[in-house]
Amino acid sequence: MATLTTHVLDSLRGRHAAGLGVTAHRIEASGARSELFSAATDAGGRLRKTVQMKAADAGTLIEMTFHAADYFARQSGCADATGGVTDATVRFRLPDPDGACHIPVMLSPHGYSLWCSGGD
Repeated sequence: MATLTTHVLDSLRGRHAAGLGVTAHRIEASGARSELFSAATDAGGRLRKTVQMKAADAGTLIEMTFHAADYFARQSGCADATGGVTDATVRFRLPDPDGACHIPVMLSPHGYSLWCSGGD
């Protein structure tokens, strides 16, 4: 099984992005999408999910979406967040169906930075 993890920092408020919604989908070669999970980050802005992958899934395109607008709308002092980034999305390939991918994210209402690394 593959492991997908993230750590999201709220750069507007200078703290962990607790309760941020995250969804992940598998995108098949045909373009068909299937949800792998939908969850929220913990109090430390972290999320760890194990997803079922088969050997034939090696190299499958994965899409993770971080739901920024919903998150910032719930934060006090973030009234200006409604006109900014709605979602931050990254697509990547998981070459090993038993591998791990860690995606750190810096998030604000008007921008984000994210990257992929090979493990926790």
